[in-house]
Parts: sequence; structure tokens; C-alpha cells
Amino acid sequence: MSPKTAAGMTPQTAVANALRVNQPLDWRASLVALRVMTSRRVKGTLRHHWEDCSGAIIDVNPVTVLTAWHCFDGYNDLSKPPMVKLNNHWHSGRLRQTGQGMHADWAIVTVTGAHESPSLPTDTSGDDLRLGGQITIAGFAIAEPTLPRQLLVRNHCTIDSIGDQWSSSRCDSQQGLSGGPVLVNHGSTMRIIGVISARRNDKDLLFTSIAGVSMQIRD
Repeated sequence: MSPKTAAGMTPQTAVANALRVNQPLDWRASLVALRVMTSRRVKGTLRHHWEDCSGAIIDVNPVTVLTAWHCFDGYNDLSKPPMVKLNNHWHSGRLRQTGQGMHADWAIVTVTGAHESPSLPTDTSGDDLRLGGQITIAGFAIAEPTLPRQLLVRNHCTIDSIGDQWSSSRCDSQQGLSGGPVLVNHGSTMRIIGVISARRNDKDLLFTSIAGVSMQIRD
């Protein structure tokens, strides 16, 4: 069975208790929600769809967000920029670079203007990508389309397999978490080692490692 993206999977009946961001320097304050207008042809008819994803701020000058490439699959209308929610307000973003496919499911978006937001460090060494390693996943989940998205954090997950394209964990996910970070805890510092990509057989969470990926924006 082919995997379906975490952004498009069937929502769970309820979102687990969300962790509130109540400290300005809390690492969770670096997490953002994204909305991307995409289009696809269905039986010859062009249909538009808002893709709801998550991401993490990895730099603040300018605000730079790491998310997933598949959130932009079908993003063709540059007059409708991706929207990034910062400090409870939506701002226009700009897609800067991507892995160009599900084989490298990452993307970088920048947001214009000055914003008071902390950032998370990335670890592209691959040293923490190991079987049995503990990871945390996070993002903004959708319980119901009419309800506000809630920040969801899953701790104490483990890496169950490592592949050339994706690595997997049995960590439970939710609709809307696509593009959210996969993190490891280094003492008091959380570091991003991957991006949430998809689910397989409604049981395995698939994520893309950022090992070897350059986070430097190329104009």
C-alpha cells in the first residue's frame, strides 16, 4: 500500500492534549503552521486546494522555516504565496529552495519583515539518526476543519527503521503535522534532524532525514 501524506490522512477522532507555548524562549515557540494553495487536475478539471502543513523556524534574519516539499506539490500560482502563521498572525512567505521530490522531502520558506520568534538549530551531521534513537515530533494538528489547529508534541518516540528515502517510527501523528520537525534532545537543546513526510499503513510515521542538506539559502 502506498503511503499517504501526514497532511492528508484521515483525522483521529480527537487530538491529544496539546502542549501550550507559555514561555517566550520555549523551543515550541519556534513551530509554525503553514497554508499553501495547490492545484491539481482531477478528471480533466483543475481543482484548487489549501494544503495545511507545519514547519519550524531555523533562522530569524530573515525568518526562515524548514518544512516539507510535498506541501508544495502542485504549487504553481506565484501570485498566491504560502502563508506562515507567526505570533497568531498570518504572513506571506516565499519558497526559496526544496529537495524537489518525495525522495528529499524538505523545503525552505522565508517570511518578510521583522518578527519576534526564536529559532531551532538543525543537525545535518546524521549522527543522531540511529536505530532505537529517541525522537520528538511536533506540529499543528487538525482535529476538525472548523476548529483552530492545536500544537501537538509527541515525546519518547523511537526510530524503528532507517532507509535511503525515509526513516520510520511508530510515533502517532495527526493531520496537519506534515513538514513538522523531527527532533532530538541534546541536554537543554532540541535539534532538528528530520521532517515529517508521510504515514504508511496508518501505523508507521515516515520522516525525511536532513543529513547532508545545506540550510544556506541560495539566491
